[in-house]
Amino acid sequence: MRGGQRLLRAARPQRRAARTHAHPALALRRPGAVGPALLQRRTRSTLAGAGRRAAQLASTAGNVLIIGSVLSLFGFIMYTLYDNLIAESGVTRVYNESLDLLRANPTIKALLGESIAGFGEPTHGQRQRQRAITHRNSVDAQGRQRLYMQYYVEDSRKQSPYVGVAKVDLAESKGTGSWDYNYIVVDLYLPGER
Repeated sequence: MRGGQRLLRAARPQRRAARTHAHPALALRRPGAVGPALLQRRTRSTLAGAGRRAAQLASTAGNVLIIGSVLSLFGFIMYTLYDNLIAESGVTRVYNESLDLLRANPTIKALLGESIAGFGEPTHGQRQRQRAITHRNSVDAQGRQRLYMQYYVEDSRKQSPYVGVAKVDLAESKGTGSWDYNYIVVDLYLPGER
């Protein structure tokens, strides 16, 4: 054991001596000159800094892309809601207004009953409430916007034997920009006839 301790003691002074001597390349440098070890350290730190900057730039670009996508999607949803529900020529708004006009008509009331219900294209699947209202937008010969719509009406209490197909035609007035009804026609038939 004592021999091992002597080796340890003998190695310690050599380590201290190695620490006190300067590297030969650094000992000969002029003030302001860059030695190979210092140059190598600067190059590594510059590359690491460039990598960090590139990663930060990629992260920022990704965040901007995500935020832009979310804002675009939100804008599209808001436009769709406005166009369908609020705009004067919106399909849902025209459908509700024309159905109210049919409900107020005494001839239609006499044939279909007091409680008239309207619905889109008939479906025979599980999604009974998701019925699309057939409509088409076009421009006529005078350059006016036109909206054609078709939906089905029936007595919601099922007391009337008739089912009707309502056809609605609207045109945009050139002077005022408001939408005017050209016609609302209801074709009535018995369910077995069609």
